[in-house]
Amino acid sequence: MKRRLVFGPGVARLSCLAFVLLGFSHTVTAQPIVTNSNYSLAVFAKAPKGLTNPDSITTDGKGTIFVAYANGTQPDGTGGSSTIVGFSSTGSVLKKYHVVGKCDGMKYDPADRKLWCELNEDANPAVTLVDPATGHKTHYSFAAPPAAGGGYDDVVFLKGQIFISASNPNVQPPTPQTPNGQNVFPSIVKATIVGHRISVTPVLMGNATLIDISDNATQRLAQQSDPDSLTLDQSGHLVLDSQADGELIFLTAPGTPNQVGTVLHLLTSSSTQVTVDDTVFPTQPSGTIYVVDTSANVVYAVSSHAFPPNSAFSASDNTGVLAQVDLTTGQLTSIVSGMKSPHGALFVPSLPLGQ
Repeated sequence: MKRRLVFGPGVARLSCLAFVLLGFSHTVTAQPIVTNSNYSLAVFAKAPKGLTNPDSITTDGKGTIFVAYANGTQPDGTGGSSTIVGFSSTGSVLKKYHVVGKCDGMKYDPADRKLWCELNEDANPAVTLVDPATGHKTHYSFAAPPAAGGGYDDVVFLKGQIFISASNPNVQPPTPQTPNGQNVFPSIVKATIVGHRISVTPVLMGNATLIDISDNATQRLAQQSDPDSLTLDQSGHLVLDSQADGELIFLTAPGTPNQVGTVLHLLTSSSTQVTVDDTVFPTQPSGTIYVVDTSANVVYAVSSHAFPPNSAFSASDNTGVLAQVDLTTGQLTSIVSGMKSPHGALFVPSLPLGQ
């Protein structure tokens, strides 16, 4: 039996469609729809007046969800500033914070209770830390330009260390084996802060040799031409989304002599390479995946009481879906179709961590 869509207070009901869109069709729909009856779909928040282009999303773990709106600012930082909006669990606006430049990657650091805003992912990178309690902002610059050119996109905090993805690299010319070109520069770096300057050291090179998860081949050369979002899986592995390559890269013991890297190539029934912008790893069976549809200026809530154990879900910007990832084969199975351009994603469990 199909589950009824449930809409909580402050969440707008999605209109029903007269047809069902299955798989990864590029058919344009008026509203996104659920393609798996284990999940419900609702609008969590529309863009506040005057704000556009939402992308990154994070939470303080205490009920506030933060969304970064780029407002048309260019990825090199020109043309304006970004607005960070703190929403309540029901989608009401609580606070707003403004940062100069384009905030493309954003994470809440529970250690110092600051929002880490990665700015200008294509060029002129910088970082602004925002104290959500006071609104105080601290700006940091990088001690040297990125080795690959480009900028920095996303950040993860792991065991007292700061890891950053190095985005928009200068790549070698395409070949049949590397149709997007080959990145020979660092795709993940480790950051160290001294004063108001950030220094970085390489953690993973763009042409590193990795174990292929799908066939357990001894080693495989990874392209990593488009390092993007960075996150952690349920086991604490560092996970890099190489967006244009349609790959998820997993690092065990990152930044140590025991570091091991594996790669999963993402697949659909289409011959067109799927690209994903963000991936989440549910930590409990019951919870909500918040998906930011950038072009639609909407944040959706995809809820379930049946998230499978050790599962992953990716937001695909070029197919408009939220899909479950088979972590052994890389096959994507849609659970929500018809979004315009899904980017940032966030899983929030129904119960506090540890319960």
